[in-house]
Amino acid sequence: MLVGDSDVRDGKPSTRPPGSSDRSHDGELYGGPVGRALRHLHRALIENYVVVLRRNTTTETLRRLLSKASKHSDDAKVHRYVGTVAKAFTLQLSPYSLEVLRRWPEVDYIEEEHMAYGTQSGQIPWHLDRIDQRSRTPNYFYQPIATGAGVDVYIVDTGINYYHEEFENRAIYAGYDAVDAYRNLSRSDQRRGLDCDGHGTHVASLCGGKTYGSAKGATLLSLRALDCAGSAPYSVVLDALDYVARTAPQRGRNTIVSMSLGGGYFQSINDAVQILYSLDIPVIVAAGNDWSDACSQSPASSPYAITVGGTRSGDGLYVNTNYGSCVTILSPGQSVLGADYTCNNCSKYLSGTSMATPIVSRVAAMLLQREPSLTPAALKAKLVATATVGAIDFSGLPVQYRNVTPNKLLYTPGSCGGVVNALGKGYISSPNSPDPYPGNISCLWTITGVSTEPVQLNVTFVSLEAPSDTLKVCSQPSCSGSNLLATLSGNLGNINLLYIAPDNRSSLWVSLQINSTNTGNRTGFQASFITDSGQPVAPLHLVGGSTPSSGRVEVQYSGVWGTVCDDYWDINDATVVCRQLGYNGTARPFTNAVFGQGTGPIWMDDVLCAGSESSLDQCPFNGWGISNCLHSDDAGVVCGDTVQPVAPLRLVGGPTPSSGRVEVQYHGVWGTVCDDYWDINDATVVCRQLGFNGTARSFGSAQFGQGTGIIWMDNVACVGSESSLDRCPFNGWGIHDCSHSEDAGVVCQDLVQPVAPLRLVGGSTPSSGRVEVQYSGVWGTVCDDYWDINDATVVCRQLGYNGTARPFTNAVFGQGTGPIWMDDVLCAGSESSLDQCPFNGWGISNCLHSDDAGVVCGDTMEPVAPLRLVGGPTPSSGRVEVQYHGLWGTVCDDYWDINDATVVCRQLGFNGTARSFGSAQFGQGTGIIWMDNVACVGSESSLDRCPFNGWGIHDCSHSEDAGVVCQDLVQPVAPLRLVGGSTPSSGRVEVQYYGVWGTVCHDSWNINDANVVCRQLGYNGTVRASTNAEFGQGTGPIWMDNVACVGSESSLDRCPFNGWGIHNCLHSLDASVVCRVPLRLVGGPTPSSGRVEVQYNGEWGTVCDDDWDINDANVVCRQLGYNGTVRTSTNAEFGEGTGPIWMDNVTCTGTEPSLDQCPFNGWGIQNCVFGHDAGVVCRDSVQPIAPLRLVGGSTPSSGRVEVQYSGVWGTVCDDYWDINDATVVCRQLGYNGAFRASTNAEFGQGTGIIWMDNVTCASSESSLDQCPFNGWGISNCWHSEDAGVVCRDSVQPVAPLRLVGGSIPSSGRVEVQYSGVWGTVCDDYWDINDATVVCRQLGYNGTVRASTNAEFGQGTGTIWMDNVLCAGSESSLSQCPFNGWGIHDCLHSEDAGVVCRDLATLISMVKQNPPLRNTMMRQFMKLLMKKVSLFPPRSR
Repeated sequence: MLVGDSDVRDGKPSTRPPGSSDRSHDGELYGGPVGRALRHLHRALIENYVVVLRRNTTTETLRRLLSKASKHSDDAKVHRYVGTVAKAFTLQLSPYSLEVLRRWPEVDYIEEEHMAYGTQSGQIPWHLDRIDQRSRTPNYFYQPIATGAGVDVYIVDTGINYYHEEFENRAIYAGYDAVDAYRNLSRSDQRRGLDCDGHGTHVASLCGGKTYGSAKGATLLSLRALDCAGSAPYSVVLDALDYVARTAPQRGRNTIVSMSLGGGYFQSINDAVQILYSLDIPVIVAAGNDWSDACSQSPASSPYAITVGGTRSGDGLYVNTNYGSCVTILSPGQSVLGADYTCNNCSKYLSGTSMATPIVSRVAAMLLQREPSLTPAALKAKLVATATVGAIDFSGLPVQYRNVTPNKLLYTPGSCGGVVNALGKGYISSPNSPDPYPGNISCLWTITGVSTEPVQLNVTFVSLEAPSDTLKVCSQPSCSGSNLLATLSGNLGNINLLYIAPDNRSSLWVSLQINSTNTGNRTGFQASFITDSGQPVAPLHLVGGSTPSSGRVEVQYSGVWGTVCDDYWDINDATVVCRQLGYNGTARPFTNAVFGQGTGPIWMDDVLCAGSESSLDQCPFNGWGISNCLHSDDAGVVCGDTVQPVAPLRLVGGPTPSSGRVEVQYHGVWGTVCDDYWDINDATVVCRQLGFNGTARSFGSAQFGQGTGIIWMDNVACVGSESSLDRCPFNGWGIHDCSHSEDAGVVCQDLVQPVAPLRLVGGSTPSSGRVEVQYSGVWGTVCDDYWDINDATVVCRQLGYNGTARPFTNAVFGQGTGPIWMDDVLCAGSESSLDQCPFNGWGISNCLHSDDAGVVCGDTMEPVAPLRLVGGPTPSSGRVEVQYHGLWGTVCDDYWDINDATVVCRQLGFNGTARSFGSAQFGQGTGIIWMDNVACVGSESSLDRCPFNGWGIHDCSHSEDAGVVCQDLVQPVAPLRLVGGSTPSSGRVEVQYYGVWGTVCHDSWNINDANVVCRQLGYNGTVRASTNAEFGQGTGPIWMDNVACVGSESSLDRCPFNGWGIHNCLHSLDASVVCRVPLRLVGGPTPSSGRVEVQYNGEWGTVCDDDWDINDANVVCRQLGYNGTVRTSTNAEFGEGTGPIWMDNVTCTGTEPSLDQCPFNGWGIQNCVFGHDAGVVCRDSVQPIAPLRLVGGSTPSSGRVEVQYSGVWGTVCDDYWDINDATVVCRQLGYNGAFRASTNAEFGQGTGIIWMDNVTCASSESSLDQCPFNGWGISNCWHSEDAGVVCRDSVQPVAPLRLVGGSIPSSGRVEVQYSGVWGTVCDDYWDINDATVVCRQLGYNGTVRASTNAEFGQGTGTIWMDNVLCAGSESSLSQCPFNGWGIHDCLHSEDAGVVCRDLATLISMVKQNPPLRNTMMRQFMKLLMKKVSLFPPRSR
C-alpha cells in the first residue's frame, strides 16, 4: 500500500507549528474584536483593501456605507465596486481607518489586495525565506529567479482543488485519473483529479501557489494516484506514471513529475522512474517519514530520482525524515504553510518530506524555464552543486548514516529586483549571492516601509567589475539627477555605508546594472534595510509570576501597557525578552496566559525573533495593535534566576535503574513528560541530571508503561547542553495535548559511571552514622530534605545490610564538613544505590551541615530468604513458605493482609494484583513457623524486608498458616534459551526479563529445575542438570538465583527464586541443562510401536537402521516412558518417513538416558534412503491415561474438551485442532466416531489452566495424551480458543431439514433447524455431495443438482451452517463436517439450495395429465432411437 508522505497527528494533519495557538494563520480569516475578520495574504502592511459586506446588505445601506467609507479613504474615493458575485468595494485605508471599518456590523470581512506581480515580503513563510540564502538567519525577503513558465509539473498525489485562489487557474486536470480508472467509476462518479484528501492541494501550492510557492508560471497537472484516504496500491501509481510516459512527450513542453508519496520497496516503481528518466522527464520524490534508511523504500531508493529529505526551522533535520545515501538533497519540511483544500482560500500547516519535495520541484521548474535543455541528470547535478553545504545539524542521525547522508540544503539563487513591502528590517543581495553574479542583467528593488518612517539602507558589501557594473541608491525609481543618492562600483569588500530616504520618504530604490559578460569572481553586493528606525525601544515588564524573573510579558507603546499574543511564541522570543530585562541565564517561553490574563490592548502578535535582537520591538511582528488574539493567549517567560529550584527527576518502570519512564516533580507532585518532539537531546539532559555520564537513548509511546496523574511537560526541545530538564524549552507546566500512551522514557548508559561510594560516619556501631557519599574523589554529606525510610533502605542495602533501616535527620550523628553533595533525595526504596535515586544534582543544595542525614541499619548480613507457594491449584497460589537456614517453614496469618501478599507475589515474579488468605486456606503446613506479625507496607523487595517478630518467634499453630493468590494474567512466561551447547538441546540456561537476556545461578540447581527448563523448551525429558558454567560463562545480568523448582511447574519463572536480579553469584556459576531431544513413534498400530522419528532444529526426521539393535531400541523405549522393549524394527517396517534422515550408525550401549546421547555420525550425516528407516516395538508402560470430559454442550456427546492432569481439570487450546484430534477424544470417551472438531470456544470459555496446546493427533491414538503436544500447561492461548468436539452418538437427534421457495416440493432453499430455530445454509463449498445428503435425508430417491447464490430467494434469520463438506454417504446433513452452528462469514445472498429427484410425484403428474404423458413418450422414443444409432452392427 502506498501513502502520502506528510505527517499527521491524532489522525489529522498538523495545522500549526510547534508553540503556536490553534487559531488560523496566513491565508485564513482572522476574527476581529467584534467578530469581523481581516484576511492577511501577506504580513506586510499595504494600502489597498477589499471590504466585503454581508450578503443581505440592501442597496440603500450600501450607498450609505460607500459615502461613509470614502471619508476614511486616504485618497477620498472608492476605487472599485463589485456587486454581482459579492457586495464589495476596494479603497485605500490607513491602519486607523482599517480598524474603524472592521467594527462596522455590515462588514463580513476585509482582506488585503495583493499585487499581480510582486514578491513575498514582510513576514513570508519560513520555507521560502530559507532557501534563497546561505545563512540560517532569516532576512524576511524572497524573490524568485523565474516563474517556471512553460514547464508542466505533474502532481502525482491525491488531486488538486482547482478552484483554490492559490493556483490562479494554472491547476488543471491532467486528462487521466488513475484512481477513477482503478475503481472503474462511471463518468458521474469520477473525480477527474479533484482533491478529496487535501494532501495534493497542499503539495501543489508549495510548488506553484501564488503565496506559498514560487513557480507561478508553471502549469500544475493533477494526476490523481492516491485516494481520498491518501493511499492506493502501487499498481495505481504505476498506471499514473505510465500515463505520463505516454502523453507528456506529446505536449512538447518541459515536464517534471513531483511525487510526495512512498511506501515499501517496489522494483516496478523504481523501473518506472528510470523509464521517465530516459524520456528526459525528471522525477522528484519524497524520502519518507520513518526516520530510517530511504534506500528501503520506493520510489525514494531509485538512483534515477531526485530524492528529497526534510529539515526544520533552525537548520535541524525534520524529526521523522528518512536519511542515507539515497537522499539527493534536503529541503524545508516541518510546519510548512500551504493551501488547504476545504475552501478556496484556506491554508494549513503540514509536516513531512511530502512538503519538502514540491519546494524542490518548483526550483527545478524555474531552472528548466531558464535552461530548457537541462536533462534530468544535469538538473540533478545543478541542484546538488548549488546547494548550501554543511548547514544542517546531523547530531541526531545514527552515527553510521552521518557521513553517507548528503548535508546539502536546497538553494535558489538571489532574485533580480522586486518590490519589498516590509515592516522592521531585512536585506537584499545581488542574484546568486554570495556566488558570482550573472552577466548582462538590470535589476531594480523598491523598498517600501511605513508612511511616517524614513527607510534606511545599509550597504555592507560591494564586489563589482568597474566601471561597467554599478550599484545605485535612489530616492525615486528614475535614479538620476537629484534622485541619485549614491553610485558604487569596484571591489570595495566589507563596508558600512548608510543611506536614509530624504524628507522622511517611505521608499528607497536600489538599481543594479551589470553590463559585463564575464564577471569573474565578483560576487555583487549585500545590503540591509530598516523601515522603523526612529522608534525608541519599547519598555517591557513581567507581571503575575512567582518571582521577579517570571511572568506575563507586557510592553509599553504610546504610554500604554499591553500584552503580547503567544502566536509563534518560542525560545527565541523569550531569549530577547530576558536579555532586554537584564537576565543573562536561560529563558523559557510560556503560552496560554499561564501567568494570568492581562487587560487592555494586545500590542504585539506573530512575534518572530531570531534570538539576537537587543529588544523585543526589533523583532518582526504584525504591527502595533494588529492582533487576532484574546487575553487567554497572553505570552509569558521565565528567565534564568538563582531563585528557581531544579525540578527533580526519576525513572520509573524500567528493567534497570538507568532506564524507565521519565517523571518530573513540580509543586511536590510527580507527573510524566509527553513524547512530542522527544529526542536524543532531551534524553541526554535527563541522563546528565540523574548523574549518568554515558550515552542516552530516547523512547516514546509509553515504552516503559503508562504513568498516571498529571502530564507536566510537553513539546520539550532541549539542545542537549542544559543542566536540567526544566531548563529546556517546553509548553509550560501542565500544558499539553497528550495522553499517557505518549509518555516519554530514556535508557541511560551507566557503564562508565561507577556507583558513588557511601560510608557511615559518627555512629556508635559500623551500621549507623552520618551518610557520606564520594563524588569526583571528594567525600561529602547528604541533606535531610525529604529523607525517609525509603532513602535509608537504599543506603543500608548498598552498604550490604539487609535488615531494617531507620532514617535520621538534623545531624544527629554530628555535622559533617566539605560539600553537601546530595539534596532532595527521593528514593522509591528499590534502587540498588543512593545515586540511582532522584535528587537535585551533584552539589545543588540549599542546606547547612546541621541538616546532614543519617541512618541506622539492621546488621544481619543475611541473604534474601527464598519463598515458595505450596498446595494451591495453580503455580500462582498456595500456602506461603519461606526458607531460613536451609529449612522451609510457614508464615502465621496474624496481621496478614494485601500489603504482605503484594510483597510475596512481587518477590516470586508475579506482577498482577494479589489476594491474601489466612486460616490455612491451602492446607496446613508442617515443621517450623518462621514468621509472625508480618507488617509490610507493600513496597518492600522481599518478605524478609518487612517488619516481623523475628525468625521462629510466634504464638501460632499451622491452622493459621498464611497464603496468597497472585494474578498472573499480565505476566508473560519469561522466555528461555540454551546457549553454548554442542546441540540445540543442551547449553547454558538463559532467561529473558524485560527484553534483556541473562543467566541463572547454579545455587540449589538440580534435576527438578532442569526438568522444568526442558519441558518449557518443548523437550520431553531431561538428561541432567549442569553447574559451574559447563557450557561457558555468560555475560550481562544474572537474573535468577536459588531456583527451587518441584519439577511440575510449567515454566522456570514459576519456580521459587530470590527475585529478578537478586543474587550473590558470578558467571562462573552459571547453570546449564542437557535435555532429551524429542522422539516419537509414527505409523505403528499402537502408540508403543512405530517408526522412530527425532526432532532437530524444530524439524522432524527419521533414523537410519544401520547398526540398529536392541540396545538402541531400549534407549528409545525408556526415553518415551515405556518400561521395556519387545523388539527392534528395520527396513521401514512401519512405512517410509519423509524429510531429513537425522541419525545414522547409532550405537547405544543401552544405558544412555536419551537417543541423542548415543554415538552416531552426526546430525544429518548419513548414507541411507528411506527404505531403511528404523523402528521399535515397546512394552507399554503403566502410565495412566489422562481423563477427559465434555462440558457446555447441548448433549452429552458434545462440548468443550477438558482434561485432568495432576488432579486438576483444564482445557485444550484449538491451535492445529482438527478432525483427527476430535476422533481420538470421541474414541477415548466411548463414542464410535466424531462428527466434527470445534474451535473458538463454541461451547463457552473454560476457566483455570489450559493444559494442552498444539495437539497433533494422527487419529489412531487410544487417548488424547498419547498425541504429540507442547507439554502440560505450556500454552500461548486464551480461553477464547478452547477446543471442543461433537461425537457420533445414537442419542444425538438429527437436525431437521426443509426446502423453501421452490416451484415444487422437491426443490428450494435448504433450511435447517437447530435449537428449535430455523436457519439457512451458506453455499461455500456447496456441491452435489452436499445436495445428495439433503435429498436422501428428506426421503427423495435422487438428486438433480446443487443450487447456489440464493437461487430460490434469500432467507432470513440465522445462517446455521457454512463450509459444509459432505462425502455424500452421510445419513443427515448435520453429520457432515462444517464450521459449527452459526459460525460463518456469509450473507443470505449466498443461501444454498437443491433440486431433488421425486419419481413418485412425477409418475402421479404423468397419470393425471394425458398430453404430458404423450409428450414424454415421444421424447422417450427419440432418445431410444438416438441410442440405437450410436451402436451400429459390427462386422464379423
